[in-house]
Amino acid sequence: MIGYNILAGLKNLHAVLPGVRHHHEAYSGRGYPDGLKAESIPLMARIIAVADSYDAMCSDRPYRPG
Repeated sequence: MIGYNILAGLKNLHAVLPGVRHHHEAYSGRGYPDGLKAESIPLMARIIAVADSYDAMCSDRPYRPG
């Protein structure tokens, strides 16, 4: 929600706002912030979630290598 609120005022990023807001939703409906389920999760959010997961697995962290 923080990222969404920061970007909400930028008109040229309007198309990606649903992705930013909902990329932590879970297909089961147990995600956040709105508990969306399955196909009700915007496609942009699902794409961002895959990219975010890939980055989390491949990037080095202080507690483990990528």
